[in-house]
Amino acid sequence: MVALCSWGLGWRVWSAALLGIGLGLGLLRLTEWAVLAATQPSRLRRNLLTGVFLAKLPVMGLVFYVITQHTELNAGALAGGLGVPLAVALLKLAGQALSPPAPTPNGNATSKETRGHGL
Repeated sequence: MVALCSWGLGWRVWSAALLGIGLGLGLLRLTEWAVLAATQPSRLRRNLLTGVFLAKLPVMGLVFYVITQHTELNAGALAGGLGVPLAVALLKLAGQALSPPAPTPNGNATSKETRGHGL
């Protein structure tokens, strides 16, 4: 946000980026809740999850439309801010997949087969 302000971009840009980041974090939290709820063997939960997953994108599109049409916020910054939390999550996952295995106290690297089994 400091970089956006220092480049002379106005409040419309950085406030839209902050709003987009907040919406992106909300989407990640909603997805996390839905995945955790999917592990519960309840028919009501399954129907609720189906509704959540089917309604998530149209509702997000409506929110995006209302924000860009009825405020003076920058649509590009809003879209960019919306993608920031998702990009951070993907980069963290890629970093975990590419990182070498952690060494054990005896100096050997742990393999996937021995992790969590105390071997």
